[in-house]
Amino acid sequence: MILSIFIRGTNCYIANESEEVRTQCDSIQNVSEDLIVFMQNFLEKFSSKIIEKLVISSGPSSFTSMRVLNSIAKAFGLSLRNVKLVFISSFRTYLFSLPPSIRSGTIAISTMREDFFCMDFLNKELLNYRISPFIKEVSDFFRDSDPIFDRANLASVQLKVAY
Repeated sequence: MILSIFIRGTNCYIANESEEVRTQCDSIQNVSEDLIVFMQNFLEKFSSKIIEKLVISSGPSSFTSMRVLNSIAKAFGLSLRNVKLVFISSFRTYLFSLPPSIRSGTIAISTMREDFFCMDFLNKELLNYRISPFIKEVSDFFRDSDPIFDRANLASVQLKVAY
């Protein structure tokens, strides 16, 4: 079984080849506690399957999310020596969650510090990476809209990118 874990803010996504589930944590501080219980419940459904590969985000993301994901990767790596760890950029996961016709442009990820991690793509190829200043109009768009990424199956997309 290949297991994929993705964290976006207070949303946690877990997927394998056949199913993806998502949960909303109360706060970013509770992600680490909630994710462990969430993973346990997900893995109980597939207890007879052996985890062969763990796919997680390499960022950029919040410090808490990255700390939690790295801890999970270390735990799996130490306890299950045959598990292959695969790290996928959050930008690549977001890019592949978009329809192929719009896989060019800029993907911006809020840093929660009043700026954005930005990656420019042209036909799925990386062009440029930068940290851009906070812009009120962009901030209002992210706060008031329903971004496509909230509807995407991010852990499933990340799993497909890892192939």
